[in-house]
Amino acid sequence: SSGINAEYGHCLFKDKQLAFWSFVGYMEKMELHFTMDQKRIQEKLSELSSLVYYCDSELYNHLEREDSSNFFFCFRWLLINFKREFKPTDVLELWEVLWTCPYDTDYSLFVATSMLLHERDTIISRKMNFSDILRYINDLSCSLDLHVVLGNAEALFHLIRSQEDLPFNIRSNILHLIEPSPYSSLESQAK
Repeated sequence: SSGINAEYGHCLFKDKQLAFWSFVGYMEKMELHFTMDQKRIQEKLSELSSLVYYCDSELYNHLEREDSSNFFFCFRWLLINFKREFKPTDVLELWEVLWTCPYDTDYSLFVATSMLLHERDTIISRKMNFSDILRYINDLSCSLDLHVVLGNAEALFHLIRSQEDLPFNIRSNILHLIEPSPYSSLESQAK
């Protein structure tokens, strides 16, 4: 199977019933990834584009010059939560991180950005076009060190979250940070 299957759930849980219901819960969480219009995946690719632009404008500009700023080469990553990108035991660890992430954000976007930033020098120096990037990204399968990727993703998340001048789409759509009300300081003074 090319997608996500119950076999991974069974690896996590020896109890088949628990594995089944965990898989059902996961698929309910992921169902927006599999709609006919692919709206959620398109949104995620757009959000990934915003993160990469914010973090590394040189890489983004290269991708834009090569008609790759749509980030379609990352489609598989986001659609099936990196299932093919790491060894099966690493995939289980990554999914645990993604499913239990304490931050109110889609942490997979930071994992994907971390992976791209890790490969940026190769992509830029080889002047890769869309086809080259797609082939290169697909060839990375099972060659990345999950712990390096996760460490970089977490550092990136905290660095970005600490910035005060974040673009609205990152602040609101990705980090889900609510802008303080202009009246909040007046309200606290009145109390």
